[in-house]
Amino acid sequence: MRRTLAILIFAILAIVAFVPLLVGPSVQREIEAAQAPLGSSLGIPLELESYERGWFRARAVACTIVPLAGWGTEPACVDYHIQHGPLLLAEPAGIGWFGIRMTPRLPSAAADALRNVAGDATPVVVTMRAGLSGRTRIVAESAAARGALGDATIDAAEARWEASYHPTTRQLEGLIDAPHLQIEGPLLRFDLRRLEGEIVAEEAAGGWWLGTATASLEKFLVASDTVDDIQVRGARVGYRAALVGDERIDLAWTLDVDQLLSAATSSGAAGGLSLALSNVRAVPVDTLPQPWAPGSSVDVRTSILALRGTLEPLLRDGGVVDLERLQLRLGEDSLEGHLRIDVGPPGDEPSLQALAQRVSADGELLISRTLAERALGRTAVEQWLGTGLATARDSALYVGIDLADGKLAVGEKEFPLVLLLAMLSLAK
Repeated sequence: MRRTLAILIFAILAIVAFVPLLVGPSVQREIEAAQAPLGSSLGIPLELESYERGWFRARAVACTIVPLAGWGTEPACVDYHIQHGPLLLAEPAGIGWFGIRMTPRLPSAAADALRNVAGDATPVVVTMRAGLSGRTRIVAESAAARGALGDATIDAAEARWEASYHPTTRQLEGLIDAPHLQIEGPLLRFDLRRLEGEIVAEEAAGGWWLGTATASLEKFLVASDTVDDIQVRGARVGYRAALVGDERIDLAWTLDVDQLLSAATSSGAAGGLSLALSNVRAVPVDTLPQPWAPGSSVDVRTSILALRGTLEPLLRDGGVVDLERLQLRLGEDSLEGHLRIDVGPPGDEPSLQALAQRVSADGELLISRTLAERALGRTAVEQWLGTGLATARDSALYVGIDLADGKLAVGEKEFPLVLLLAMLSLAK
């Protein structure tokens, strides 16, 4: 018994003593290789200035010059404090292959300014721990800050962001908790209260994340000399994605806002907002059309290019886009509808006429007349009604869409689909 116990203790000590010698070089290679893509994502060149590796620990310093006024040519750096597992004694403590604590080191001017409001020159601390199971856990924590920062004042509570990822199973879990952040300055006012969110997802083929994500916000306000006051109260966002069959993704987004206020709306006209997209089955696209903005002009060429970027993968490969329920409410105004687009598999003849025969669609849209006039203008709404593109239903406009046999019907009007496809193909 004693001999067995002695062998066990010796084996544990051997692992604790010699595994760090194997882990250290591997961690160093990973950190050295990560600097270029990390700097590229931040938009600044990030270089590893030094790397001192010991038996159980290592320390590295990566620096860059940040082109901000008042920072001069003094570099901003990140100090890496690295532990070689399996026994991690300092933060992040525990059992794992390695642990890393990353602490930013700002130039003197920025550090002094931050010290005045936060009592510390470190804006955020990031820790990373790679567990023995392969799961990596990352935690970012920012300290509370209150006081003057240049011409502005800042009031921020401690915030926390946490995520864990397993490279083998491709599973991601994360959360964010930001109680409040308020900035008051001569050119900008910003106020964020109680931002909370979490995600549980799994990475699938094509870059899709399958799972659920939710976030909620108590209050958000932003205002400046160039932007009207925008205030959101009681916002909730949801995302869900699931795999249907072998290739099709079933997506759903939800957005609910209790109050949406701006300087352009009186308190009596301000209302809630809700948006729901459910059972969206589509191929991945890189470009989405920009949403309309009241009072803005419409750039037809830009709109065509955006529409082309959205539809090209679908038209090329075939597939289905099914928006089963679309709802948008702003105060007493609303927009509701659905749309389904089916594109058959590509044929042997790559002509616009053949493509037009592959596409079919069915949908309808019901929009409050006041909302339509705000978005399109009263003259455009009258033209839609006069030409038969839309029909009046009580205090709303109804638009029906039907596409079959190469012909697109919008309301009472019918158009050859090949003309629309020609416009998309000519947009360069």
